[in-house]
Amino acid sequence: MLFRSLQKLTAADLIDLQRFTEAWESYPATWSAAGTPPVLGNGQLLGRKLVAGKNRWNFIQLIPGSTTTFGTGLYTFSLSDTAWKSSIICGPMYIFDSGTANRSAICVIDSTRAQIFGVTSADTDVSATVPQTFVNGDNLSALVHYEVA
Repeated sequence: MLFRSLQKLTAADLIDLQRFTEAWESYPATWSAAGTPPVLGNGQLLGRKLVAGKNRWNFIQLIPGSTTTFGTGLYTFSLSDTAWKSSIICGPMYIFDSGTANRSAICVIDSTRAQIFGVTSADTDVSATVPQTFVNGDNLSALVHYEVA
């Protein structure tokens, strides 16, 4: 949110500014796969959102547990709200391969406009086996920004 010098602020501007500075809120994020569905088991899936007018920031973190199963196919994660457009890059994705590597991807809003998926630097979609075979001890996090209609 940008303001010009000597701009008269409206009540709506102040409400948006207050929302932007308030704490993030939880939302019930979901994790899906294009093939066999993953099962979170005793893992954690955290969804947090920040709302400022039509802007949304979502933070999603997947922390697998010892009983998590990873399914098959392209991974998708739900957004807190339906995005205005699909197929746009909306933020970074960090993937930790426990004890082995740090990996990255970009997040893209899918055609439903209600989910994101990750695309690696090798132009492959993030899944149970890309960019690594996921196991307990790995984790994935994404920070995305998008606009609602």
